Amino acid sequence: MSDASSIPQPRPGRPVPPSLGRPRHRLAVVLTSGVLIAGLWWLALHRITVERQQALAAALQSSAQLAAAYEQQVYRTLKAAEQVAAFVREQYLRQGAGLPLAAWVQQGVVRESMFRIISVVDERGEIVSSSQVTGRVNYADRDFFRLQREGREDALFVSPPVLGRVTGSWQIPMSLRITRADGSFGGVVVMSVDPGNFTAFYGEADLGAQGLLELTGLDGVVRGRKIGQENRFGMDARRLPWFQRQAAQAQGAFVDEGLEVDGVPRLLGYRRMESYPLLVAVGTAVDEALAVVQPRHTRYRLWAAGISTLLLVIAALVLRGRGTRPA
Repeated sequence: MSDASSIPQPRPGRPVPPSLGRPRHRLAVVLTSGVLIAGLWWLALHRITVERQQALAAALQSSAQLAAAYEQQVYRTLKAAEQVAAFVREQYLRQGAGLPLAAWVQQGVVRESMFRIISVVDERGEIVSSSQVTGRVNYADRDFFRLQREGREDALFVSPPVLGRVTGSWQIPMSLRITRADGSFGGVVVMSVDPGNFTAFYGEADLGAQGLLELTGLDGVVRGRKIGQENRFGMDARRLPWFQRQAAQAQGAFVDEGLEVDGVPRLLGYRRMESYPLLVAVGTAVDEALAVVQPRHTRYRLWAAGISTLLLVIAALVLRGRGTRPA
């Protein structure tokens, strides 16, 4: 049986040093490291969020400005068409059928090269003068003729795309009413353009590989849409977010998720035109808009990860050193 006196006792006057490896000291090291790492990542992610918001705001503003520029280009194109149609109408009212439209185009009297064909259509819908040789063609059932016949307004009508009966290709007819001196309907001057002419602005605007450019009638039919290198037309636009927004607000810019088009989120600006029942829209893909800041954001994350790793190593060394220090 052992005697209690045989158990080693601390020497008198020499206190036992507190253990530097006690749990509270370890906890302090862990908490300090955690706070530093959390603060580091908060700063990095906050900076990333701020820069992302700034990039998106700048891209939204750019889309709104591009929509205004696109609207002006479309307006100038339609005004040029109106001037040509008004000139041809005046000559028709003076000279009657048989205007030398083909010769006028060749001689530069009519200089707008964007028109595939310019024709005068009488009150029955028959072509009586044309810039191209045609057989007998009747347009009485076409919207560009019917709406001008039924209306009284002296305004250019921009038709939805149709398959041309003369050219045999898809085109957008634009018509101007011919009104005789007695006020009766005398037919229309009609000019046809390729739908791609209305989306040529895409290359000028530098919208990227997944940008969007669109001209839509307020009747809900797309006159022309270009996404990347693809031109399309004739789609129903009534479910598109920007088409629905224009009913309450004539212009604006917002982030569109792309669910009604192709699933690509875009920063989109739109404007309803004042002089024509048309709507323009310009969009840049969100990923492409953020591509400029993404390299910086990657660096922020790498720096945060590297410093976090260094702090963890230092904390581990401190804990290990305290845990092995002799009492």
